[in-house]
Amino acid sequence: DLADAYLSWSQWSYDGSNEPCQDEVGLKECLKRIQVVLHNQDNKEHDILDSDDYYQFHGGLAVAIESLTGKVPKMLIADHSRLHRPKINTLTREIDKVVRSRFLNPKWIKGMMQHGYKGAFEMGASVDYLFAYDATTNNVSDWCYSSICDQWLKDKTIISFLMEQNPWILRDIAERLLEASNRNLWNSANKEQLDLIKNHIIKSDSKIEGIT
Repeated sequence: DLADAYLSWSQWSYDGSNEPCQDEVGLKECLKRIQVVLHNQDNKEHDILDSDDYYQFHGGLAVAIESLTGKVPKMLIADHSRLHRPKINTLTREIDKVVRSRFLNPKWIKGMMQHGYKGAFEMGASVDYLFAYDATTNNVSDWCYSSICDQWLKDKTIISFLMEQNPWILRDIAERLLEASNRNLWNSANKEQLDLIKNHIIKSDSKIEGIT
């Protein structure tokens, strides 16, 4: 389904004319020859988990290639933020770096809390983008989900913030983690973690029902 969505929206050919032409066959033939999918990043103002553009195009391209060839392409990130010292990382390593440096960074979490409803939204969106990258590439390590569960959903300060400022996001984060487990993207989830997640879903639902 993900591959079909990417092909459907990317099948337009631009050959210098004013009007694009539909060419899904040509796109498929091109993708069948690709072995490496590389995304170039030239600044440090954004990372690959703070926008849906990255997984839609980088991940979408990868899943389309896998669907057509039966082979998983090599996923790379090229960091060109330092002109004379470019670095190339695997996607898995880049995701690990972002989760460690941002998701689990107390300074970032504190900063999000200062923005109330919108800050909570950004936390939830980041989890969505992590999940979507995993769904399209299978390049997210189990520890990422476990750490978010343990360091966010077990933290009374974070839970209180989400519950008061944006209970819809608390529900969304918990449901996304549960979905990751149900879809076998997060295979190491234990009973304690899953029970905690389900409990937050129930409590946030009750809060939302009371608001509405």
